Amino acid sequence: MKHQYFGDVNDYRKYGLLRILQSTSGLRLGVCWMLTPDDTRADGKFISYLGDPKRWRSFDPDLFDSLVAAVAEGRRLDNVREKGFLDGAVLFEEGIPDDRHRRYRVMSASSELLNACELVFFDPDNGMEIATCKAGRKGSSKYLLWSEVADQYVAGKSVLIYQHFRREERRRFISAMAAEFQNRTGCASVACFRTSNVAFFLLIHPEHEQRLLRSAQNVSESWRGQIDVLIDPHTVDGSDVHIARAEA
Repeated sequence: MKHQYFGDVNDYRKYGLLRILQSTSGLRLGVCWMLTPDDTRADGKFISYLGDPKRWRSFDPDLFDSLVAAVAEGRRLDNVREKGFLDGAVLFEEGIPDDRHRRYRVMSASSELLNACELVFFDPDNGMEIATCKAGRKGSSKYLLWSEVADQYVAGKSVLIYQHFRREERRRFISAMAAEFQNRTGCASVACFRTSNVAFFLLIHPEHEQRLLRSAQNVSESWRGQIDVLIDPHTVDGSDVHIARAEA
């Protein structure tokens, strides 16, 4: 996550998703923003939706109005805490370094702060680690490590992860990622919240399954046309369960 992304249309969907999961599941939400320095790229520029309330406000009116006001004051992640977008959530806001040893200390501090949380959200710039950018390399702070996900799931938490789409067919990519999450963590049930630009993978702990499945239904109803909810998207032949289909 970067400050420059704050308030763009992906952020609106992301906070909307988190607010529903938090409020309808009854699980205590913890967030590790995985903050990295701003850069000169144009990522995060998509805020024109804030000028079109007729189309966008109805998905989460309170959130929409708060984002309009917050973006006008400056695009800073601090707004999430200061404006109470995720009221009651525990937020870890320390930056993530590339250096492997410093990263370990930072992520250990994150785990300690979020220890009492039952649902943990990771918000890396890009998503899960890739073979060409392992921990310790330049730019590795933009990725979440498989070991970091597994540690949280094994500790009894359900885990939500922000993931950019890669340059491959999206349905196949989602299926492959879901299978890899299962293989690496032992998680039996993986859900995917798919938007037009990014995906959010949810590793559902067995103790939270019924509550989170109900929450997923709430997401599909409240964000119809914006968030496509897939439960256990482990195959590419259409045998997974669609709850709703997102707008392309």
